[in-house]
Amino acid sequence: MKIVAIYGSSRKNGNGAALVERAINNFADKNPEVNRYYLSEIDIKSCMGCFACRKKEMCVRKDDMSNLLQDIIESDFVIFSSPVYMYDATGSFRLMINRMYPMLGGEPGKYTKRYTHKKCMIIMTQGAPTIMFRGAGRIIKRIIKSFGFDVFGLVRMGFANERGAVEKNERVLRKIDNVCSKVIKKL
Repeated sequence: MKIVAIYGSSRKNGNGAALVERAINNFADKNPEVNRYYLSEIDIKSCMGCFACRKKEMCVRKDDMSNLLQDIIESDFVIFSSPVYMYDATGSFRLMINRMYPMLGGEPGKYTKRYTHKKCMIIMTQGAPTIMFRGAGRIIKRIIKSFGFDVFGLVRMGFANERGAVEKNERVLRKIDNVCSKVIKKL
């Protein structure tokens, strides 16, 4: 089993990272190969809008996104995570989303999904209450689904500004476990 874990926060040991690790631990008995990508540490250039990926199934830009995208395509399960900043995912997360465009085929305006039924979950955290999640979560989920993913869960955690807040939030931890349990049943 191959898992790709994408960390959209620049805090390597933050609450979002703790939730991603909790999700990964749910698959321990499956002996997974886990590829971790910390978006703040890798080079992802912006999309040029050239549509070359319509024909080549891969972006013509040469940066770290090539490896990340290939791992996503070959994965059994992807964990997307990002904090919410100003009603949206982080800038590095949005760059990644824009560069996932090669997952779509066809001509501009007549897209097809090249990779269907990819399994994933989305984890979003923020320091404020959950009101900012509503728009950000819906948009990110819709975009990820448009690439052919089956989103097994969108786990959101507000008030995640204190170190260690995850350990105090049993509801969110149970939700992570429940989403992973659904995924395991489908593998």
